[in-house]
Amino acid sequence: MDALETMAQRPVNEWDVVIPGEAGAAISQLTDAEQQAVRRGLTILETYGVYGAPRGMVDRLDSAEPLYLLRLPDAPAVRVVVRVVHDRTIEVEDVVRPTTLRNVFHAHAS
Repeated sequence: MDALETMAQRPVNEWDVVIPGEAGAAISQLTDAEQQAVRRGLTILETYGVYGAPRGMVDRLDSAEPLYLLRLPDAPAVRVVVRVVHDRTIEVEDVVRPTTLRNVFHAHAS
């Protein structure tokens, strides 16, 4: 299959998701079920991006840079922080537990 055929088969709304080494290491520390939930969530981002994902799955964080929080229905104890780094490229910034996220944002608010 040549590049044009491959491009023709890709959905119009497909995004690229990049997982840098540190984020990959964080994902590897999750349980198998949580890792599978992260993969399913990232697949949704690849299809819809941060703007078109199902309602309630992605929220913009109140931060200086545009960061988004991916909620995983199959792993409610895990959140994935992502950013849009290029037109149609999403980078995984971190994987956190909700308690960690609350502590970080509470510290910034104080």
